[in-house]
Amino acid sequence: MTSKAAKFAALAAALYAVHQVADHLTGQTDPQAAHKCDPGPDGTRACLGHVLQYTAHTAGAVLVLNKALRLGITPAGFVVGQAVSAVTHYWADRDRGRLARLSAKLGSPVFPSLGKPRENIRAYVKTSGGEELPVHVVSIGKNGAEEPTSFDNPSLGTGGYAIDQAWHIGALALAALATALI
Repeated sequence: MTSKAAKFAALAAALYAVHQVADHLTGQTDPQAAHKCDPGPDGTRACLGHVLQYTAHTAGAVLVLNKALRLGITPAGFVVGQAVSAVTHYWADRDRGRLARLSAKLGSPVFPSLGKPRENIRAYVKTSGGEELPVHVVSIGKNGAEEPTSFDNPSLGTGGYAIDQAWHIGALALAALATALI
């Protein structure tokens, strides 16, 4: 029989690895990612769709790991661990502001906005005569037409993203612990 500490270590490592794949590569579609925070039933469906895909990945990983390493995970431990993972993932993903508000309550109100694209900014270029001319910033839309856009380029390098990932990984550690202990 595998010790609870060994079960936890194996599960935490596997859940972290599968999280990276499921949250960034195969566990949500672009429409789910874009609309999971939208109000109403469409946003709920998008978020649930992502969480179901994500949970299929984590559940599959736990089942394979359990069989391959003979961890002796109980059915109850499996269900509780997957529920912890799914519920905490949905809670964080359904409302992008939740973790920002939590961060503010914990003393870091600015961190979530680090790296966030700025709206309504203007860029200027100086001519040889010293005159400042505004730079017209556009993106090329799906139909090939120019569309106004933010000057900054959105990226994964934001404070909000870092908080999101920290939340998910912390929750996965709790899921691994619940799975190992029950």
